[in-house]
Amino acid sequence: MWIRILAIGMTVLLFPPSHGTADEKEKAVEKELARMQGIWCRGLTLDFSHRDGGQGESRPLDELVKSHYIQGNKWIMFDFEGKITKVEKTITLDISSNPKKIQLTTTQKGRDGKPDAISTEYGIYQLNGDSLIVHYGLEDPKGGTKPAPKQFLQSGKLVEGVEGFATAYSRIDSHKPKLHFTQDGNDVIVSMFVEVADAPHVLWTHATLVMDGDAYLLGPRRPTKLVRIDLSYHVIQSRDDPVLEHQRHRIKSVEVKWRLVDPTRTDVEYRVNNEFNPSAAELRELASQMSKLAEQTERRKRSPEFRP
Repeated sequence: MWIRILAIGMTVLLFPPSHGTADEKEKAVEKELARMQGIWCRGLTLDFSHRDGGQGESRPLDELVKSHYIQGNKWIMFDFEGKITKVEKTITLDISSNPKKIQLTTTQKGRDGKPDAISTEYGIYQLNGDSLIVHYGLEDPKGGTKPAPKQFLQSGKLVEGVEGFATAYSRIDSHKPKLHFTQDGNDVIVSMFVEVADAPHVLWTHATLVMDGDAYLLGPRRPTKLVRIDLSYHVIQSRDDPVLEHQRHRIKSVEVKWRLVDPTRTDVEYRVNNEFNPSAAELRELASQMSKLAEQTERRKRSPEFRP
């Protein structure tokens, strides 16, 4: 059972309030921190830096690696083996600025009567669901970083006086996406939102009913029953789209939907998989959409709006 649906893209702009009491601002920061909680990874996107009129790059890895764990206002680091460390950084947010600012302060206790060593990393950030983009100031030889860049860096587009290091994190401890269920006649519509680059896309979905029972089992037969519903999806985008190449901080939300035709039960386990394994028939139906996606990408590459 499968169904292909039309996804709806939505970009949400958050404008920080220009006025408000200290208590209101403190509550707003607490709310922002609450949205950051969990385990964050890096590795699947291009890390790059702008320094002395040039660009340095660190190519994406083949898989996500754990970077840090945010608990309360603490940014706790993982080591290269994915194990938690004792390195804790205190998070300070300024959500009234545009872009929003983040500071990560590390304090190392002094030994033998020496004062504590304090270093601070300065950055600007953008938080969208399970995506966290941070552009830091360049490394400071004295510790921490230099001041954060005044604007987000763009890969391949150097701006005089704007230097820094750009990276992106993905949250992985939300393996169970927030699914929403609505009734449509005898059918059930299952939906969720995912964050992708703010560029044209094609969406593929497929729902599989997993039954428990073996038709070839010897002995007394038992009736099959529905034990799980696998919900597969994949958002297809062109990797040479100008936004994916130069403006990865631009994010949009895409609604993913599956239609379950007259399901016998809905109180079973739902497993969501980001994968792409269409059938031949599905590939033929996707072909026209993919062709339009390619045409859109070529037009965007020629447009002055997206030119680096």
